[in-house]
Amino acid sequence: MHLPFLNRTKVESPLYSITHIPGTVALYDPFMDVYGRNVSVSGADFQTGWWDYSDAVCTVIGGQPDPDGGNNAYRIQSGPSSYRVRRYSSTRPKVASVVSCGLWYKVNAGAVWFGKFAQQTSLLTEALWTHVAYTSSNNNLREYIGVNYKDDSLDVTVYHPQSNLGPILHPYSPPAGLPKILTDRSGHGNHAQLGSTSGEDTNDPLWTHVSNYFDGVDDVYSNWPEAEYELHAWGSAINSFGWVSAVPTETLGHYFGGILLNRTPGEGEEARIKGAMRALLASRGVALA
Repeated sequence: MHLPFLNRTKVESPLYSITHIPGTVALYDPFMDVYGRNVSVSGADFQTGWWDYSDAVCTVIGGQPDPDGGNNAYRIQSGPSSYRVRRYSSTRPKVASVVSCGLWYKVNAGAVWFGKFAQQTSLLTEALWTHVAYTSSNNNLREYIGVNYKDDSLDVTVYHPQSNLGPILHPYSPPAGLPKILTDRSGHGNHAQLGSTSGEDTNDPLWTHVSNYFDGVDDVYSNWPEAEYELHAWGSAINSFGWVSAVPTETLGHYFGGILLNRTPGEGEEARIKGAMRALLASRGVALA
């Protein structure tokens, strides 16, 4: 049997080299669902989706000149309060991964920091537009804007907040949040759903930059398509995997992707499919356990 996917020399998208296998029902690849995606869900305007922290009272003024020549930046001002934090994003996306964050800023008076309570930028004082980025291992994606001392006043102009899963900050894209489905990349539309419903559920698997993370308690996929054959990459660690014939339930681990067919491939074909999937995952730093 001639299998055109084995002759491809350029991988243009996740699992691209196995998208032409006859009888494919669905292809899943969590990496492509979030790769390069700005997963911030609190908005880019610092008004909707951002809250004043504790007793801080912030004035947020839109329509400010931005470094791209437009008027889409926001000036945030506040007086002293009981805490160094002054404003924070209201939503924390469900992630279990390293997160790279970025932001354009210029300080109008005093000094400012961005980040999280335990992981944040150094104190920033630049009066001209400057882009700052940092990587956080804190899975809580709420972002904070603060000052050096609680008695300090805040006066900073900000633009283009960004959070990407993984150790690399990708080029800016509008905040998109995290998907609620596991996308079927075969083109058949057999998307699987995270959790029990299309809304936010306690049994939604978390996202990492290369996988979906299952908590081992009740995390599930639903709307799973029927198939005669399934091959999935599953691992207990984010950088290693093995092969399973069904996505485990009530099992702690990472789902890296898989293929569903309406037929059972021969031994040689299955080996070639595994080789193609292994090569793709290895390019992302995931290795066979």
